[in-house]
Amino acid sequence: MQGEAERALRCRPPSLPNRPHFDADSIDSAISLLSANSILIPNLDALADAAARRPLDAERGKRIQAVVQALPETGFDWADAMRREGDVLVVGVRMNAVPNLRTQDIDGLRASVTRISDALRLPPDRTRSALATMNVGSFPLPSPTRVNGAREDIRAARQKVLDALTR
Repeated sequence: MQGEAERALRCRPPSLPNRPHFDADSIDSAISLLSANSILIPNLDALADAAARRPLDAERGKRIQAVVQALPETGFDWADAMRREGDVLVVGVRMNAVPNLRTQDIDGLRASVTRISDALRLPPDRTRSALATMNVGSFPLPSPTRVNGAREDIRAARQKVLDALTR
């Protein structure tokens, strides 16, 4: 099991933090974050399983705990990623590269992206409530509900590791 924990620490994507101050400049959009999430969750699960099956030596446990605690509670800055997604979409609209959207749709698009981004700054349970009352239009954006679900999954997986380390 020690090998699994070490492998999970070594295999994290380069954009994930190994220090308390996480710079997500290398991740540009919500789509990228959803992809990164598919790597993060299995690694967090491997760490939790390794810690739960067999006690780790103190040094290894502290290293794992430091890495996991350095992660933001929901893994990434999802609100910023959604804003970037909207910015890319606006550029596409201006280039006439987005079907069914025209320049006059940009204000509505920006308003929707702002509402979604503001909701993604809230804790996931409050985001779920905020999104339920929100009409974000039919813009070709990643599903805010799916994005929030990914945030919930990361928060739960992160907490599972921290709980396993303190047993």
